[in-house]
Amino acid sequence: MQNQATRWVAEYIEKNHISIEEIEQKLHISGEKLTIGTEQTLSGEELLELCVYLRIRPEEIPMDWK
Repeated sequence: MQNQATRWVAEYIEKNHISIEEIEQKLHISGEKLTIGTEQTLSGEELLELCVYLRIRPEEIPMDWK
């Protein structure tokens, strides 16, 4: 499930033209975790920080996505 959330967030970031570099600077999350096709997984803490930053409610992330 965590890997699904990572992939969903990466696609959301790309689709909405959000700067990965800005996220790296502000949240100190590796840009590798934010790119489509990544094999890395966001930690629960990183995912929640991204939700706050992107103004996404965690429950909006589909559980059965891809």
